[in-house]
Amino acid sequence: MPTFKHISDTIHIDEIRVPISIFKMLEPDYTTGEGLESMFYDGISLTVRANGKTNTQVGSWADGDRYISRKQDFISLIDSIRKDNNDTNREVDKFRDPIGCRLREYPQINELVVALWEHVVEKKTTKESGIDELQRKRIAVKDKYPVKEKPNVSDQLSGKTEGILPKGTRRTSSRNKSSG
Repeated sequence: MPTFKHISDTIHIDEIRVPISIFKMLEPDYTTGEGLESMFYDGISLTVRANGKTNTQVGSWADGDRYISRKQDFISLIDSIRKDNNDTNREVDKFRDPIGCRLREYPQINELVVALWEHVVEKKTTKESGIDELQRKRIAVKDKYPVKEKPNVSDQLSGKTEGILPKGTRRTSSRNKSSG
């Protein structure tokens, strides 16, 4: 038998728990009397406890029947809100933890090792070994989750310039000899 309960700030329709704020999105006219502690409706009777006193009315309650009949609407609304919250949380994570997001989306280590092995040991081209495609994926992830560069650090590699060594960072053999 379907039931409707209002306890504290939560509405229960059968096993579904709906916070009152979400319930009022679909039922904005829903109100309770002063001092409501709980309300229970099972299709046969309505029991209300308020200000320490309990009242029971036998018979159907049209609003309660409507609330119960809208159970699937509340489930859909809750699912939609959860989905929106998950999407929002993923967006927030991009700013809060871009490195963690990068690690989850980077190509797997074994893919990288196999591609490098095929290129270096088996002498396959970067295209044949898959290095080109893996590098495109890595750059796309770096561009999707940018990490703030450290201040006053020059010549850092970014996703767009990955693989290009900035000039002035290579040491020549003549510089090494004279440096002692």
